[in-house]
Amino acid sequence: MRRQPASSGLRALLYMDEVHGIIPPYPKNPPTKGPLLTLYKQGRAYGVGAWVATQNPVDLDYKALGNAGVKMVGRLITERDRERALEGLGMSELEDGRDADEVVASLGKRQFLLTDVRAKKRVRTFSSRWAMSYLRGPVTLNEMGPLLRTPDETGDEPSDRPGPTTSRDSRPHAPLLAVSAPVAYAADGGGMAAPSILVRNRLAVQRTTLNLYREVEEVWRIPARADGRLHWEGAEQLEEMPEIVDDPPEGMVFPKAAPGLLSDEVASAQGDFSSWRARRPLELLVNQKLKMAAKDGEDVDAFLERCLEVREVEMAVDIFLCRSGEPHGVDDAVVVELVADHGRFTGDE
Repeated sequence: MRRQPASSGLRALLYMDEVHGIIPPYPKNPPTKGPLLTLYKQGRAYGVGAWVATQNPVDLDYKALGNAGVKMVGRLITERDRERALEGLGMSELEDGRDADEVVASLGKRQFLLTDVRAKKRVRTFSSRWAMSYLRGPVTLNEMGPLLRTPDETGDEPSDRPGPTTSRDSRPHAPLLAVSAPVAYAADGGGMAAPSILVRNRLAVQRTTLNLYREVEEVWRIPARADGRLHWEGAEQLEEMPEIVDDPPEGMVFPKAAPGLLSDEVASAQGDFSSWRARRPLELLVNQKLKMAAKDGEDVDAFLERCLEVREVEMAVDIFLCRSGEPHGVDDAVVVELVADHGRFTGDE
């Protein structure tokens, strides 16, 4: 920070939630306390701001609270909570003459009492917009290892080849998910990676009236949206399983963190896929009159020709068995139908 030129505008903002134990009052002195107090005291000169949030302001060192220009307190039900919070923030008495305890007690949901030493109207109340944040929780020791590992620690030797270009918003390794799932990478991938789910599925269709029993193997790719939700409407059926590798190919980079909802979507993907696939028809070529169905790999023309051959044989039998009158003609043309079979099928990934 101190290597940067001075600035009168905001250039960076540090936000910390649940700061209990990070900047505690004297005599406690954890490693985090000194650097953060320096930031609170001198950061404004370099355009660096800081927001901290806690459920109990008395857990913060008075030096940190003394450098706070904006203070907010939300709805507190009990009198004891209000007393501790307002005393810790130094807001027991408001400049506009109102009783802070009564104001805080009357606040509704998502309403806050704010004091700003730089504003013309220093004391006011406001309501926040409804918002939802994905809070994954603390990082485990196993997950912290890859984040702190350096090339020297991994045993990788320096290479003259230029590595993938990364920025502040990217990293050369895939971010960890909060769910256990096999992860693979497209062999020909490159640039910023986009998550998707590959499903290898096998289903069986049976129609006794058509003497039909068919087993079909299929591969689906379901992309994920920016927020991590699976985009089922954009699902793509592939002709075969694409080539995938266990390690990221050269040139592929990843976002700093996985999309917020991706872990939950991956956890429920198997059941969601079965329900989604059951609602989609399997298209087959059939002839209801002749009780025939197309074979695997048989196109419309080939199936139509086979239907005509079977129809000619049936006509020859009809003529032979006819004792009088005109033989049966081909008034009803051979009809080939494209039917959507929602019949019995089972799928597994």
